[in-house]
Amino acid sequence: AVCVTRGERGASMTTTSSNVDVAGVGADTSNGDPVGAGDAFVAALTHQLVRGSDIQTMLQFANRYAALVAARRGAMPVLAPSELAELNV
Repeated sequence: AVCVTRGERGASMTTTSSNVDVAGVGADTSNGDPVGAGDAFVAALTHQLVRGSDIQTMLQFANRYAALVAARRGAMPVLAPSELAELNV
């Protein structure tokens, strides 16, 4: 599989049997910092892969998590449990 991230424009994943595109989240990142967003995306994607999620769910979850990280300053922002609970797709 090949996964392409496009920041605010979403992400795509292509496998031998499918091509899935998801739209960006539209988070307000004006006071944020994109450092760490790519790592957050990969971590969230892997989390969903291990859970056995379908590609659409994996990409949506990873996009939402990366946007949440990008909306904060620093590579590892502190996230409240309630914010993480809102990521459920």
